[in-house]
Amino acid sequence: MQVYPRTEKEKLNLIARAAYERTRSRHQETLRRLRLLASII
Repeated sequence: MQVYPRTEKEKLNLIARAAYERTRSRHQETLRRLRLLASII
């Protein structure tokens, strides 16, 4: 296992968190659209 400098580790954590937030918000958006469609039908 490679040991990263603290800054590298923090950078990786930030990237991972940003990616997670992006996918989560996209998922929330999809759920909202589905709910809208369901209310229309």
